[in-house]
Amino acid sequence: MRSSPSARPPDGRVMLVQNRYTATIHRGPTSCNLPTCNLPTCNLLTCNLLTPLPTYSAFGLAIDSELELADLPAGVAAPDTTVRFGAIPPRADTVAHGDQRRVAVDVNAVTIFWDGFGAVRIAGGAEIVVDRAPGVDDGFYRQIVQNIALGVALHQRGVFTLHGSAIALPAGAVGFVGWKGAGKSTAASALYARGHTLVADDVMAIDTAQSPPRVMPGIPSMKLWPASVQAALGEDAGALPALFETTEKRIREVSDRFATAPQPLRRIYVLAFGGDAPRIEPLSPREALIELVSQSYALRFIGNRGADRSHLQHAQRLASQGLVARLTRPRNLASLEHVAETIEDDIAQRSASAEYSSTPEQEVIPAQAGTQPSGWHFSGSPPSRG
Repeated sequence: MRSSPSARPPDGRVMLVQNRYTATIHRGPTSCNLPTCNLPTCNLLTCNLLTPLPTYSAFGLAIDSELELADLPAGVAAPDTTVRFGAIPPRADTVAHGDQRRVAVDVNAVTIFWDGFGAVRIAGGAEIVVDRAPGVDDGFYRQIVQNIALGVALHQRGVFTLHGSAIALPAGAVGFVGWKGAGKSTAASALYARGHTLVADDVMAIDTAQSPPRVMPGIPSMKLWPASVQAALGEDAGALPALFETTEKRIREVSDRFATAPQPLRRIYVLAFGGDAPRIEPLSPREALIELVSQSYALRFIGNRGADRSHLQHAQRLASQGLVARLTRPRNLASLEHVAETIEDDIAQRSASAEYSSTPEQEVIPAQAGTQPSGWHFSGSPPSRG
């Protein structure tokens, strides 16, 4: 038997979450507006005219969503996570994160409020509720769900998530982490412009149980400042949509050379500025652990809980494998090509070693023709990240 409706948003839509169906109904209790329904009384429990929710795929999850997630590939598996519209009551226990964002953290849920822009609640990694504000375009909520909400949901599901970007080279994937303005997406886009494959941007989900670890395909787009669009991709930023109305950051959709399968991880670069030429310095296991813990995607939303036992175990596993290095580069964008070449040379040298004697398989969309240890404590909010 189908479940009863779990939500009835203001627009009259009814969603049967457990069985992935939606229908549009009249506000009156006696009939629905499905054109072929002739029943005198509406009975959603036995109605066979309901429409299945669209299913999408990202980070290895199948996602049923009442909110259109047009940027994501279609999914075919039973849903791991459901996105639905619903009312989220105000909270008096929120903590301010920036000028407009306030966060409330429960044992198994995170609720994020934006002043004047509604709210989103992520529960148990299995449900994302979106409370829309009047007059706000769904594009805002789409970006919130595809990045922040899914990033927190992955953490709740025990997946190791870092705030970073990843690109697949022939020998495997490289990831970029760092604080706001370090150039994570910019470094990734510079490699993408040289013919390599996008794996993820902003949220990097890693399966540490595999050997080597695997990076899960994320969202097929990159978020870049206009100067980076021009410097890295040689494209006109004015032709790209803004991430939000209040920011100059742009969304560069990727319709080709996007990974469709998990990619073996060969390096994680911690980005920093300095010097006249790019240089790469391997980090010790202790140094690597500190960086991996501090770059938890969920850390900036849920504080110390973002560096919980599960995250620490994942980080320790990665830190012990010699994958983490510091990449220091000049601050100017003119050095991007040299930076990309330095990364390619580093991965080529590592791939030639006995440690990486096997050749990883890559499944990608082809290019189109013609074109924290125990005792650590994070007080307050960490530095903001881009």
